[in-house]
Amino acid sequence: MRKTLTSILLFGLAAAAGPLAYAQARPASGNIEFKNIAEVEVEVKAADGKIEKNAARCKRPFPARW
Repeated sequence: MRKTLTSILLFGLAAAAGPLAYAQARPASGNIEFKNIAEVEVEVKAADGKIEKNAARCKRPFPARW
């Protein structure tokens, strides 16, 4: 009896949560986008002569040979 009740409750929860999970998975405007960008810190000399560290994209983020 208890096993049947638990199964019914879990099935009902899955049936109720399924459409909600699908609705959240769709991309919508205004969402945050995650991008994977490889960058290195590069020392750049500014116009006033100070050295600053800036982030620049890697020319080759992965080695040619592993």
